[in-house]
Amino acid sequence: MRIAFAMHGVGCLFTVNNRVQVDIDFLQARDGVFDFWFLVYYFRCCPEQYPEIKDEEHMQALVEMLIDNDYLVKGKYYRFI
Repeated sequence: MRIAFAMHGVGCLFTVNNRVQVDIDFLQARDGVFDFWFLVYYFRCCPEQYPEIKDEEHMQALVEMLIDNDYLVKGKYYRFI
């Protein structure tokens, strides 16, 4: 397994085996917080693992459904309730 990383602003982008990307931010006291684009980057590197998700627009609709059903709170970042 090969893991590379690149620090940026308030976070770090990890790349595993030149394929899977996971981007995190170091936000103090903000557990369960993520940016929608973090999901998009991850989906782009391994869409075959999630055949039920058609594209980024479909992913956005799924996130909106989670907000509508009170599983997420939308702000600058999404937060799990």
